Amino acid sequence: MNYGKKGVRSKQKELNSKTKKLGRKLALTLVKLALAAIIGMVICGVSAGIGAFKGILSSTPEIHLSDVVATGEATIVYDCEGNELDQYVSINSNRIQINNMDLIPKHLGEAFVAIEDERFYQHNGIDMLFARGQMLLAARAAGAGKRPLSRALCTWPGKRRASKKFTTGASR
Repeated sequence: MNYGKKGVRSKQKELNSKTKKLGRKLALTLVKLALAAIIGMVICGVSAGIGAFKGILSSTPEIHLSDVVATGEATIVYDCEGNELDQYVSINSNRIQINNMDLIPKHLGEAFVAIEDERFYQHNGIDMLFARGQMLLAARAAGAGKRPLSRALCTWPGKRRASKKFTTGASR
């Protein structure tokens, strides 16, 4: 850097030169113009989106529950050989209201228990044997990013085996 008389004068000339000032002014004006254009496009886009949303909303017909409920569709029940057993056509005809546990067949309740929790009748709602196994599994997998204990406790053992049984049985 030249701090002599000539060096300082040349630096002053360079800083005060009209072409450099004009170039900087032009660049700043272009940046401001580009920023204003971007803001204008964002405002136009948001306004167009709101207008389109309001237009679609105002042109949609009013829907009543009676228009939505399916009337011509039926639920058809088949046996294991593919023969039709029964057909439910009316609204909620395949839904039954159970007010008493005696209305549920004993084998249906046992099937649910077998699928969900095979040791259901040996514990009081919480399978401590399974919980202990899941804690050991979580402890072994600590640091490996495996299943957390809370998720493991929500996964009952019978669910996976039952789903495999049903999927392999369906493919036969």
